[in-house]
Amino acid sequence: MTGILGGEVAVITGCSRGLGLVVARRMAQEGAALVITARDPARLEEIAAGIRSDFAVEVRCVAASFDDAGMAARLREAADALGGATILVNNAGIFPAALLADADDAMLRDVMTCNFDALFRICREIAPGMAHRGKGSIVNISSIAARTPTPGLSLYAASKGAVEAFSRAIAAELAPAVRVNCVSPGPLLTETAIAMTESDTTGAVDEVSRGIPMQRRGTPEEVTEAVLFLASSRASWTTGEVIQVNGGGVMA
Repeated sequence: MTGILGGEVAVITGCSRGLGLVVARRMAQEGAALVITARDPARLEEIAAGIRSDFAVEVRCVAASFDDAGMAARLREAADALGGATILVNNAGIFPAALLADADDAMLRDVMTCNFDALFRICREIAPGMAHRGKGSIVNISSIAARTPTPGLSLYAASKGAVEAFSRAIAAELAPAVRVNCVSPGPLLTETAIAMTESDTTGAVDEVSRGIPMQRRGTPEEVTEAVLFLASSRASWTTGEVIQVNGGGVMA
């Protein structure tokens, strides 16, 4: 039986593991054809083969690093080959932790290039086609850090604050054909997040986790359901919003 995303074409970034992988598999389960991207081509092909086998949907792979200026065009071309993107999930990101005195220009460049610049380029490449076809949903992944002041996370928070401000602005610009929203997760139980926590010498990640009223980290599956809602027609009157899925760490 066709799911709620039957006939949709979803472009999803950062799909090699964690939230991006769960989002990709969940959208395929609901019937969407996929264009997925990450840095490791072998890992991408492995994931794509599993999704095709499990859900019988088309999957195209675009292997690229976050500083690859040509990635956005290749994603759009891959989606066009499937009929054109109707869903875009910008999930790829990096999570540097450093106190202000220790943050350097290279860290600033990397976090903004990955967390904001690449997202901007992908939206700029894909949104016009959505608008031309009269249909589209963009879901950008933000973070609790954008609204929770935490020593050691200034650069990461700035990058995610930029994502939220940008998303609201283009939501107004692209309406009514294209909806643009953010999902803001709190600390998650993923391999990457756990590794970052273990390597963080600032204590910033633990500090954020201690402020969660639900008294636990979330799972990628819990965040994915919010992404799925915003991507689908069930959220047809929702745009310019930041949906908080962080165990009460931010209560709007």
